[in-house]
Amino acid sequence: MLAALSAAALALVPGMPKMDRPAILQSPARLPWTAPAALVAPAVASVPLPAFADDFDIGGAVVNLGLTVIVFGFVAYIGKFVLEAMGEVGNSAGTVAKFLSSGGDDGKVSNEPIYDDSGTGQNDQPITKRSKKRLVTDEEIARMAPWMAAKIDQDAIEKAKEARKKRKAGK
Repeated sequence: MLAALSAAALALVPGMPKMDRPAILQSPARLPWTAPAALVAPAVASVPLPAFADDFDIGGAVVNLGLTVIVFGFVAYIGKFVLEAMGEVGNSAGTVAKFLSSGGDDGKVSNEPIYDDSGTGQNDQPITKRSKKRLVTDEEIARMAPWMAAKIDQDAIEKAKEARKKRKAGK
């Protein structure tokens, strides 16, 4: 475990940057000679070692080996996306480097506004209160939801509300 950790730590040590050109145009730093060991060390460290076990169980070894393969499959699947992301970053860095080396401006000036400052965006219409009678007429219900027009009886709803008010006032 200590060997795997130290090999992984050595793989993270970057090479010395070249000072003769801008940093954005530099090629990626070369990994030290321990990079292959750093990539293989976690794999070797996670493989079960049945030779050191007190009682060897072939079933457990097969299950552990299968689970190790599954974990490596997940790591490879995630690693594929990491490599794709690194490739996109590299392509973008090259494009940005070319743009910056050409002066960074293509000379076109836009006269369009950057943002809309023509108003406050506030709704300045006065608030109108609705009548307490009905929020929606029977014709509007029939137009908006024709399948509900026969089921909603607003007169019965109003009568029920009045009856409820009387019951509460009577208590």
